[in-house]
Amino acid sequence: MMTYQILRGKRFWLLIVLLPLCLWGSYQLYHNKSFGFSPARITSDFAYNPDWAIEEPQDLVTIKSILGQKFKFLAVGSQSYAFVSEDGKYVVKFFIMKHQIPRLSDLWHPEKVEYRKQNLLSIFKAINWPMKNLNKTPV
Repeated sequence: MMTYQILRGKRFWLLIVLLPLCLWGSYQLYHNKSFGFSPARITSDFAYNPDWAIEEPQDLVTIKSILGQKFKFLAVGSQSYAFVSEDGKYVVKFFIMKHQIPRLSDLWHPEKVEYRKQNLLSIFKAINWPMKNLNKTPV
């Protein structure tokens, strides 16, 4: 008899509805505040691809001094997270890799895997092109 009284109580049903709602709201607030950034979203276990390779820069001292600064979050786009340096002169971008990771639903839609792969290759080629060609063009 005691069980039925608990199930009929307003507090019980209010708790059943509000608890998941509060959990969902806090999850949404976290993702809006951080824009969903985490190291897991910018790392991948893709194999080495020679098409993505760039020449090693000659002036490593300058690069080390730039990367030795603190960076703060600048913005997020559809392809990358951007961070600005402490002095405001440099921006570092990290690709969002979560879009490219295969999903369980891809088993039923294998064409999506190929589309995602071609999309990733085109993004990397577009980013890599200036690195290879910018130094070769006369100023």
